[in-house]
Amino acid sequence: MSGSNRPAFTEQMSTYADALAQAATDPDPWQAFTNPIETVCRLETVRRLQREERGLPAASADTPAALHVREPANFQQDITVLMRRAQAAGALRPTCTRPTWR
Repeated sequence: MSGSNRPAFTEQMSTYADALAQAATDPDPWQAFTNPIETVCRLETVRRLQREERGLPAASADTPAALHVREPANFQQDITVLMRRAQAAGALRPTCTRPTWR
């Protein structure tokens, strides 16, 4: 990742971490599960539009699916915990697994 992208990446990671922290204290398991995913989707949309505006290719190693490789907080692991909590509360079908939404 180039040095010019580092501040944007750091800001994205902070936004992800904030979304997960809020989810951990949300009393509604469904909202706790869906809000961080919605945050990822919003940030990914903004990132893609910014890349398109600069004439850069849409594909990048910085996509959310690749973030767990570099992010110590392990976003995907945290989402899995929230997913299981929503399933235990009956707010998410038990057959939903990481491969179905990844």
